[in-house]
Amino acid sequence: VSRFLPNVAAVRALELAGQPSTELRAKLDKQVSAALQRIYARQIYDGGWNWWDGQESDPQTTAYVLLGLIEARAAGYSINETTFSNGVGYLNANLPELSPNDAEWQYNRQAFITYVLARANEFPSTTAEFLYDNRGHLGNYGKAYLAQAFFLDGSSNTRVKTLMSDLTSAAVLSAAGAHWEEGETDYWNWNTDLRTTAIVLDTFV
Repeated sequence: VSRFLPNVAAVRALELAGQPSTELRAKLDKQVSAALQRIYARQIYDGGWNWWDGQESDPQTTAYVLLGLIEARAAGYSINETTFSNGVGYLNANLPELSPNDAEWQYNRQAFITYVLARANEFPSTTAEFLYDNRGHLGNYGKAYLAQAFFLDGSSNTRVKTLMSDLTSAAVLSAAGAHWEEGETDYWNWNTDLRTTAIVLDTFV
């Protein structure tokens, strides 16, 4: 997924800016086609994906693969809908259960999965409500993902406004602009402050 997802974003950005590149699009077509076949081949019998080649699916990895498929489809590529549906089914059946004492990275991961399911039109309302009620456990990027999930579902404008207010208050302002920082480095979810800033900006957009 990481081989084609950034390039899908780059080509779409160029096209939206009115600077399409036939050469880049042709290269991307080949890259996405090859990547999709590998993704399909590595799907495990329960519908999910493993980080490497193991036979035990992982919710975080599965959510990332589904996000890649969603973005590929949004960029005009045809994806295998059965593969996609099975992946969504796995996530719905294997949402991690959280307790108030769980670590921030676990809450952030749950917010990411919730966002991906919302993108797949499978908004997990009970999970989202729990995350919102315990949003003090979320980092800034976790709050951003949760805000997008609620917005995509259209079920709670009040919750979206509250989360966006939290993000506005958390902005680190300087003469050069604004960015967002996390209270702790989230290695478990591949996060950095730069990534947090990008996710928060995407949420404002």
